[in-house]
Order: sequence, then structure tokens, then C-alpha cells
Amino acid sequence: MTEPNPLNFFQWQKDTKRVSFLFTVSFIVTALVWLTVFYWGLKFFLAHNFTSRHTPLSSEEMVIYFGNTPVSLALIFTIAFGLYNLGSAIRRVWLIKERGSSFVTTSLGGIPLGETESVLETDAGKVREQVLRNVVTEMALASRSPVPDLYIMPFERGVNAMAVGLTLDDAALMVTKGTLKYLNREELSGVIGHEFSHILNGDMRHNTLMAGWLHGFFSLTSMGLFMLRAAPKNPGIIPISVFFIALGFIGDLGGRLIQAAFNRRRESLADASSVQFTRNSSALAQALIKIGGLTQSGYVKNLKKMSLECRHLFFTEPIKSRFMTHPPLAERIWALDPQWDGHWHDFEVDPIDLINEANEPVRVSRELTKGAILKEFSPLK
Repeated sequence: MTEPNPLNFFQWQKDTKRVSFLFTVSFIVTALVWLTVFYWGLKFFLAHNFTSRHTPLSSEEMVIYFGNTPVSLALIFTIAFGLYNLGSAIRRVWLIKERGSSFVTTSLGGIPLGETESVLETDAGKVREQVLRNVVTEMALASRSPVPDLYIMPFERGVNAMAVGLTLDDAALMVTKGTLKYLNREELSGVIGHEFSHILNGDMRHNTLMAGWLHGFFSLTSMGLFMLRAAPKNPGIIPISVFFIALGFIGDLGGRLIQAAFNRRRESLADASSVQFTRNSSALAQALIKIGGLTQSGYVKNLKKMSLECRHLFFTEPIKSRFMTHPPLAERIWALDPQWDGHWHDFEVDPIDLINEANEPVRVSRELTKGAILKEFSPLK
């Protein structure tokens, strides 16, 4: 098994600054495109009058006069919409800076690790919590950095983790219940090493701020869906709701494309750097093989209840999406272990359940545990 050669951290930090600049440019360009489409879409909407009057708006009704200067209603609403979304993003970034990493972790349903006795009630569960603390402490000592705060997502059975924060002193690591449940110490070390590389090289700050700035892109669709739920009591808002959802799709698409464009390579570099921390190139590969063998994989159910701006923060894909923010599992495994045979961990043959909760059987992905190699990927050359 060959060990990948990541960039050194100084080069990586320099590269992260360049990525942050490119993200800013992409954010501005995407926002301008979205506002342009919104403006012309609104002009069409008003001109054809999809309102309760059922009569077209006259040219006089489509402008407002400020003194002797006519200003298009579409332009006024577009500016207001742009300011609303920009303000929404600025407020989210301000909350992250003001409240720290705990704002993100608690928004995603995380709780401090020491408060999980009611969720992980078995003695084995408490042992796994201590193993996590020990692994994180060892990583912090090895990297000469502060020990990050630890959180757990107690109701998430998929295997996933994330690092969030703006500074080393504010850093937080959060893992799902499934991470403690299914990974042994070596595999857990591989995952934590991956997250520590994000903390130390500047990715964590960039990714956390990205989550705040992208919040506005996902807001219009949420507003349209909220209005649509109120439609039975007020059918007149249905056309406006559909209009918001249709235009919100463009912002949603732009946000997903930006996440995918700026995150996939960073995840590959973090995989490679995890080997430096653990001195064990198979640890992370085995963790990824286990994730592929679970039906729930790394999916995070609670992410569906909030905007999707945080999905790039996770260790693996937290939702099913065509715009993947992480390289496919098979590609990541082959990069770490070119000799991998394509077999996922078979939980039916080797039922790993370190917390051993009798009422919570392991759900196995039958399709992916019979040794089938993913058809769309071949071993990396």
C-alpha cells in the first residue's frame, strides 16, 4: 500500500487563501447572474400579471416615480431581493463569528460529548466516548494545537464527522453516533486525522465562512416552500410561491455548484494528510470501506431540516446529490489503497457493532456488500 504525498501545510495554507479569493469571485458572479435572472423573470411575471386581478399591468403601473424619475418595479424588487439575501448571508456570518463554532454544531443537532449519557446508555458507549477523547487529545498534542471542543450528533446512525470554527481556539469536532458505533480506534484515528488537517491548514475557517455566505443562495426556495404550505388558506399566493421556488432553484443550483467546485480537491488533500497524523495508510481506507457497506452510509437526516449550506463541512457526503461536494468513496479508497478489490465491508459476515445496542440492528447495503465494484469508477491510475 502506497502512502499519498500531500502538499506541505505551508503550501496548503497558501493554496487555501487562493481558493478563498476564487470563492469570493465565484460568489459575486453567481449572485449577479441570479439577480439578472430574477429581474427579467419578475418583469415577465408582472407584464403577464400572474396576480389575482387577471389583467395585465399597464406600463404606467410597472414603474414608480421618484420625483420626475421613473423606476421599474422589477428593478426595485430585484434590489430589495438582493439586499435581503445579502443581509441574510451577512447575518449568518455574524452569528458564526459572534457565537463561535457552537452555533453551527448546535444548529445541526449536535450536543457536547459529555451530555450524551441519555443517548449512549451502555457501558460500551461510554468507553467509545473516552476513546474519541483520547484520539483527539493525541492528535492535538502531536500537532501542538489546542484540543477542540467535542460534539456528537446523537440521533444520526450514518458515519460522518466535521470540523468547524474560525480559529484554533474556537475549533470544534463533531461526530455522528454511527461514527462511535462502527469504527474501531484505528479507523476513528484516520477520520479524526482528516478533520485535523482541515483545522490546521486553514480549510476549516474557509469552509465555515463559506457556509455562512452561501446561506442566502438557499433562502428563496425555502421562502417559496413556506408560502406554498400556507396556500390552502390563501390560494392567491400559489403563483408567487411557484415563482419563488422556480427562481430559487437557480440560487440553489449556484450554491451547490460552488460547494462542489471548491471542496472536492480539499477533501482529497485532507485524506492524504490523515496518513501523516496516523502513520497508518490503511486506517482511513478501512473507515471509508465500512461507510460504503452501510445502508445509511454517511447520510445526515437532520440536514434536511435546515438549509444545505453546511454539507461541504462533513467528512463524507451527508445527502444524496448530483453535485457532490466530496470525491466518491471508491475514488478516495483507491487513492489511499490502490490494491483495494472493490469489496465494501460486509456487515452480514462481520457485524461490527461496538456499542452493541440489541434493539438497533446494523442495516446493511445488500447491493454494495457483495463485492461489487462501483461501475462508474475504475481504479485510479
